[in-house]
Amino acid sequence: MKTMGYSAFLISDAGSVIIEESKHDGITLTFPSDPVFAKYRGRLMAVIEVKMESSKFSLTKSKLDLSGVKLHGVKIVENKLFEDSVALWAFESRTLGKTLRIVSDGEASKIPAKRDTNFVVPVIVNTIEFSSKEVHTGRLIFPLPDEWFVLSSVYFGQDGAKIRRENAKIDLDSLSTGIVVEELRKHRVFTDNLWDLYQLYKSLENFETKNESLPEPMGEEITVSDLDLEDSIPQAADLYLSKDRKTTDSLHREVVIQSSIEKLGTFSKKKAVVLRIMNNSDLGTVKGIHISFRLIDPMGKELYVAEKELEGLSVGPGEAKKQVFTDFPEFADQQLERVVVNLMSISWSNGLKTLSASEE
Repeated sequence: MKTMGYSAFLISDAGSVIIEESKHDGITLTFPSDPVFAKYRGRLMAVIEVKMESSKFSLTKSKLDLSGVKLHGVKIVENKLFEDSVALWAFESRTLGKTLRIVSDGEASKIPAKRDTNFVVPVIVNTIEFSSKEVHTGRLIFPLPDEWFVLSSVYFGQDGAKIRRENAKIDLDSLSTGIVVEELRKHRVFTDNLWDLYQLYKSLENFETKNESLPEPMGEEITVSDLDLEDSIPQAADLYLSKDRKTTDSLHREVVIQSSIEKLGTFSKKKAVVLRIMNNSDLGTVKGIHISFRLIDPMGKELYVAEKELEGLSVGPGEAKKQVFTDFPEFADQQLERVVVNLMSISWSNGLKTLSASEE
């Protein structure tokens, strides 16, 4: 078979096309130029330049099954998109000086890695063997379907190489499966952006299929219930959050502080003041307290009097929390008997501070 003569024309999409480098069975495949489309006897073909180089370190022969080389893409059939692939039809080898037709059955020949000077290159093949460091260059020729076909990748067995045109913006006024199909009709090679749009098409198609099976919508009427929300939502919560003074002051008397003197640890003689802060209200969180306290000996005599701010608390409604402090002079174990605590003020989560009656 003579080398095919054909009139090739460049892909009409603007922007360069990149085909990723691929490796297959010890062979590195690179693609030095953009794919082109060409016609042969009225059939549209996709033509891809390729350089195939076997490993320099290979101790065994590499083999490329040309009958397993396929061009993948998405075709448009009756305004629907389908993923499809076409098998390699011919390999125009510059290295061998011949165009080889590719078939997968027993009629095909194998081109061996080592060839003598009288070796006759077969016309119909399915396999090329490579010896170490051997290079083949040429063009892969794929017959395209009759339907519109957008290229996405080329595969060598299970090893694929993505084909992508330079990424670009897609202008769409609205979105539907039909609009996506019409957009793909404008292109011969996917961009990454166009591929994302195709993935979206598959979700839209699933939605439209389900949507078509549903009954027509009925008029939707939103009624207003006669439920009186003022009876079910406590107004006090709004008042507290809006920093109402009267509401917050009413919570003060619901906070109770119990106090005791306890040893710190089993063997320690050091004693501490232990407070139990109980918030008996159903509203508001205690964030801090200001107290005065008196330390008393067994005879009822005052040993020490001071005030203390306890901040960073978070005692919510219905909660009780324990606080321990020891920042007072150390007394002999038998001298410190009890503590008397007076609550002076409370800081609340709404930012207000309330005072005890004796402090107002």
